Amino acid sequence: MAAQGVKLGIRIAVAAAALLAVYFGVGAKKSAAPEDATYDIVIANGNVMDPESGLDAVRNVGISGGQIRAISSEALKGKQTIDAKGLVVAPGFIDLHEHGQEPRNYQFQARDGVTTSLELEAGTADVDSWYAAREGKSLINYGVSIGHIPVRTKVLTKISSDSGLGGKLSPADMAAQDAAAHRQATPEELVQMKEAMEQGIQEGCQTFDQALFAMYRDGIIVLDQALINADSANNLRLKIKLAGLKVDQEPVPAQAPGQDASRQEPVQAAVGFRLRKN
Repeated sequence: MAAQGVKLGIRIAVAAAALLAVYFGVGAKKSAAPEDATYDIVIANGNVMDPESGLDAVRNVGISGGQIRAISSEALKGKQTIDAKGLVVAPGFIDLHEHGQEPRNYQFQARDGVTTSLELEAGTADVDSWYAAREGKSLINYGVSIGHIPVRTKVLTKISSDSGLGGKLSPADMAAQDAAAHRQATPEELVQMKEAMEQGIQEGCQTFDQALFAMYRDGIIVLDQALINADSANNLRLKIKLAGLKVDQEPVPAQAPGQDASRQEPVQAAVGFRLRKN
């Protein structure tokens, strides 16, 4: 079993280790390698894929001091060499919509090459508690948004399970949450929900669709761009309608003179959250 763990560890290193270095500010375009250089780690013979430069070829990667120092078609010398033949070496993946925010999930994600796991859909009702529960205990980077569903549950039941670390609710608490999901919130509860959501957004922990809504509202993008990139197009359309904005008319987006808005590429919304690096 120990031997298997070592092999799995090597595969993790092949799939993600070099690219964790890319994530922490490494120049993946570096290719020149000094002839006499000896690197801490060399990942050899892997199929290196770099979306930014378009590189997709067998290369050798030299890493020293936690940074990629060379990407070369020539052989590199290292204190430790990992043979990645038949494997892909790529920048660490960022998962924007991951409900599994527990240590075991992080282990599986690392094996898939994910270096940053974000819960930007359901979110949490208590941002500070969510982060505190993971501080110094997570294998990969993580982040969360404020979420309407957990906020509503917490306001209506006074029960919070926002750490998301697998704690089990009592049967009574589960029954209370189920009942709350099937009743209308009171005016006072609606005020509390709104305050909690606004507080989370002000802390920078907005959802992905909230960012798209704000960009559409402010005329930065057109409706089609917002809906195409939305986590839930139907929910975003409803939010736009409830805000009193036209869902059948598009605001004029901010664009350069003469630019055809219909030919703009899909956008990436600037989503706010407190990223934790590990």
